[in-house]
Order: sequence, then structure tokens, then C-alpha cells
Amino acid sequence: GGRNGTNGAGTIGNATSFSPDALAGRFVGQTFSFDEVGAVRLRASVADGDYLGAGAVLGTESNPVGRFAPSHFTVTANAPRFATACPVGAFSWLGQPIHFDTGFQPQLLVTAVNRAGTTTTNYSGDWFRLSNASLSGRGYRVGGGTTDQSGIPSPTVDPTITSNGNGTATLRFSSGTGLVLARGTPQAPFDAEIELSLDVVDADGTAYPTNPFRVGGTTAGSGIAFAPSKRFQFGRLRLDNAFGSELVSLPMRLRTQRFDGTAFDDDDSDSCSQVPASALVPTSSPKGLATSATVSHVPLLTGDAGLTWSAPHDAGTVDVRLDLGATGANLPWLRSDWPEDGNLDGALDDDPQARATFGIWEGRDALIFVRELY
Repeated sequence: GGRNGTNGAGTIGNATSFSPDALAGRFVGQTFSFDEVGAVRLRASVADGDYLGAGAVLGTESNPVGRFAPSHFTVTANAPRFATACPVGAFSWLGQPIHFDTGFQPQLLVTAVNRAGTTTTNYSGDWFRLSNASLSGRGYRVGGGTTDQSGIPSPTVDPTITSNGNGTATLRFSSGTGLVLARGTPQAPFDAEIELSLDVVDADGTAYPTNPFRVGGTTAGSGIAFAPSKRFQFGRLRLDNAFGSELVSLPMRLRTQRFDGTAFDDDDSDSCSQVPASALVPTSSPKGLATSATVSHVPLLTGDAGLTWSAPHDAGTVDVRLDLGATGANLPWLRSDWPEDGNLDGALDDDPQARATFGIWEGRDALIFVRELY
């Protein structure tokens, strides 16, 4: 079955003529080639189809010869791209999972070819030997940083491999639950240059000659594209203490900040992060203090949550923790090393905390008045 050589004629090329052997009537050739994939049977014949006027002379058909494998693979890629995590603000947070844009996942076309570069269309069915077990070295790199690939599907299933039945295969990659550019020491915003690489090789050792095959790069301007922006920021969510009258609602500042290379500053570009009121964990003193939180902006509006506490009509305090874990806002990439836990250890694993205090305005006004008299 299949194609009988790339010209379909079923002929075997030989680089030298047959020569007579010491055994009478036997001829030997040293160099032959078959330019397709599979196994063949051979049968010799007289070239002119007529032996001394007696007609064609055909030799005995041999046992199967082969298998014949491709010389190598050629590989071409599409133009993949990532989706920016916050397209409104045209940035992604460091530590935030990113995904391939819908319809723009990386895709490789792998073609099995012979030495002359002609596609070996028989490389399909039982002769197809490319699998996830034979591929190796799949990985993502980013210039100037490190990647967390724990959310990418296992190489045992990614990429998915489809034989097209014509000597080619399509390899499709998935971002799974997301590729993460790891957070570490705070750094200024930068454009991320990401590269995907893979060693394309099959079970017989047929390979892409200059493995690994690379999609994108890690130098400036060479990485996989983003829509709309490659900008990444190191950020955090901050809660500030608030105090005021127990008779009116109390605003409490809750907003995102980005590191600008020197210090953290308010970020006005985040209109994507969502911080629901249910992610706030309050502890009231006294316990019966009747106040509740309202978050006006879900998602944030230019980085601000619009957090307020209702008037309790009693003096007291509310110690507030914003749960950024999976049970809360699920924004762990906006945690920081806050001092409230008494442990400035450099680990970016603390939720922001603050205190809302009701019923102190009158005392503060009196203190200011006394100082002015003095």
C-alpha cells in the first residue's frame, strides 16, 4: 500500500551499474536508494525487457526490505500570540497566569522528507513514528526572568500530535491553566520576550536537523507576540488605615500599586483585577459593631476598589485582612511582604491588612485646638 517511491513507478535508484559476480549469471550492485517510507519487495528484470529475443526475464521476488525511514523533518510554525492579562490597561502582572490568545495557540507543521527534500507521504498510519514519548525538551523561556510552567499540560499530552495522513503532522500547544512569569525581587515594568522550544524527533531517531525548533526568542523584539501589549509589572494590593466619625460611612483606601524601579506607586491602569467584598475578612471590636463593607468598583476602576464601611453609630474598630488566596479574591500575584505579620522575610505571601477606627474625630479636633492655643 501507499506510494511506491516518490514517482510512483516502483523503481530503485542505483548510483553504479550492476557488475558481474564470480558466480556465473549473478550481478552485484553496491549503492541503491528508495525515496519513500515503508518496506518493499524487490524483483530484478532485464533493462530492455527482452532477453535474447525470449521476452522479459523477471527474477524472484525478495522478502520485505526495510523499513525505510525519512531522512529528516522540516518544521514550520504559525504566528502565535499571548493574550495580555489586562487588555484595558495593556499590561500583565508578574506572577499572573497568561494564556494564548484564542485561535493563536502555537502550531507546528512537521513534514517528513527524504534526502532530496521531497515529502515522504507514506509517513502515516503504521509508519508514523512521531509521538509525545519521542518528542523532548519542550519548554518556555523569558529574557531576563524565569517561568513557572506548572500550569502548562504535561509533555506527555502537550503538544497534541495529529498525523495528516500525507507525510505531515500538526503539533498544537496549549497554555493549560496558564504560563507564569515568576515574581522575585521587585523590578521595573518591562516587555517580556518569550520563547517556546521543542526537540522534534521520532522513535526511529528521525529529527529536525537543528533541534531544538524555536518559536519566538528571548532577545528584544524576538519573543512571541502579545495582544495588545508585552508589558509586565510587579505589583501589590494595598490597604490603608482609616478613621472617622461613627455617624457616617468611612472610606478605606484599597488599591493596586506597581513598582516603578525605585518605589511602589499607585497604579492607574488596573481596571481588570476583581476584589469582591466577600474577600475581606473583618474582625470587629467590640464584636457587635454593626458595620459592613461595600466595594463600589468590581473590577477596580483605575486601580481603586471604592471601599467604604457603613456607619456603625458606635465607637469601635475593624481589623481588616484582604484574602488574596483561592478562598478570596484569588489574586496571589498581588500579595507582598507586609510587616503586619511581624516577619519581614522577603517572602511575597502576605495579605494586606489595615484598621478602620470609628469615633475619634471629636478627640482629634480637640487635640489640634489645644496645640494651636499652646
